[in-house]
Amino acid sequence: MTSITTVDRGTKLTPTRRAMAVAGVATLGFSLVLSIGPVLAASGTVKIHDAVTDADLGNDPHVCAFYAAFYASNPVEAGSWQLIDWDGDRATVVSGAYDTTGDGVDVTPDMAPEPGQYRFEWLPAGDRNTKNKMLWVDPDCSDDPSDAADPSEDANPSESANPSESANPSENAGPSGD
Repeated sequence: MTSITTVDRGTKLTPTRRAMAVAGVATLGFSLVLSIGPVLAASGTVKIHDAVTDADLGNDPHVCAFYAAFYASNPVEAGSWQLIDWDGDRATVVSGAYDTTGDGVDVTPDMAPEPGQYRFEWLPAGDRNTKNKMLWVDPDCSDDPSDAADPSEDANPSESANPSESANPSENAGPSGD
């Protein structure tokens, strides 16, 4: 006698169950895209630069005069920015807008606020949360670099006593032996 062994291959999905599974996966995928979309859209960064040397001042910027540069990985990112006095009444010192359309970069005008701690905030269009960087304006910054001591302002040697104007030795005493 020959025995036949059956193998259980699981339950096959009916067309209705298959359609429901596809709809569920599609809904889950769409929800995921909607939840992370704003994060992906605003993927740029902001760097604080020294206004004189153009050097990137890193993550702990101590500045005198500076500007903020917006770099977007997607060349189209726009939004608003503001500089807030973080030591005082948290008032907005200056504000503006940025737009990286084209080359993916935009910069603020040069700024040189009073010494203290400041918060630079920016809000990409379509985003609900601001991003920020803290920075410090050093108290030893001079508003005008020409205020620093200039060695050329020292006494001019040509203005000091002219040796030709000093007493002429021949005019002093008469001939010796008198």
